[in-house]
Amino acid sequence: LLRGGPDLQDRRTISSLLLLAKAYAGKECFDAAREAYRRARDAAEKDNLSRPVCFLGEAQCLIAREKHTEAREILRQGSACVGQWEEGNERKRLSAAFSTLMALSLLLTGQAKEAKKHLKQLQQLVTVLGESKGSSVICDWMEPQLLIVLVYLAHILYYFISGSTSKALAYTDKGLHFIKSLKEETSLAVKLKSHIFHYKALCQLIGGKYSGALDDLSQLFLICRQRYVSSRHLASFHLLLVLPPEYALLLLIVSLGTLRVVC
Repeated sequence: LLRGGPDLQDRRTISSLLLLAKAYAGKECFDAAREAYRRARDAAEKDNLSRPVCFLGEAQCLIAREKHTEAREILRQGSACVGQWEEGNERKRLSAAFSTLMALSLLLTGQAKEAKKHLKQLQQLVTVLGESKGSSVICDWMEPQLLIVLVYLAHILYYFISGSTSKALAYTDKGLHFIKSLKEETSLAVKLKSHIFHYKALCQLIGGKYSGALDDLSQLFLICRQRYVSSRHLASFHLLLVLPPEYALLLLIVSLGTLRVVC
């Protein structure tokens, strides 16, 4: 209180709003989640620990709703907030989170060149993310281990857009191997795994590796059948498994626009 920080009631309000926002985001109610993150950010005006997490959550919801211009503005504001922190691993972890979301937003709108500088920063920060403990501030938004998977997904998108499918495939293997090493496979981890299998199958098809692509599509279908894709998408995946490869490739490219990356 003497340092001008939030009182106990404010901290409880912020904590409750962050929990509410994560719950809404987990149910893909992104407009409601964004509003909860925005209110938490307003309540955390004097709390430099919580404000970056609120910026990250709000940007996540905007990206999921494909409002990339607004998302990038929120990310710039959040990055400026983190820039006021003292040097240390916590600042590096948060910087990695902002760079990851910025790169994903740029890549999802086809701006690979602009995303490249953010990916270079991530290569230097991914080790710091791996060293995060449960007490890390960033855990209020996302587990650092899952953020590493998101970093791998950003690289997959970059190399896929750039036409380097062999490098994209290498990162799909890294991402899937890392998810397999997690002690607990949460719903978000499974969702990220489905996106990685999606791009892996597409890269395999482009490279003419039809047998491998079918294996990946089978894995993707099993994941999607559980909870993540509507019956309309399931019908598409059934077709992918029985169509000739050249037609399956065309249908998969079409479906690429309907499977959003949800952080």
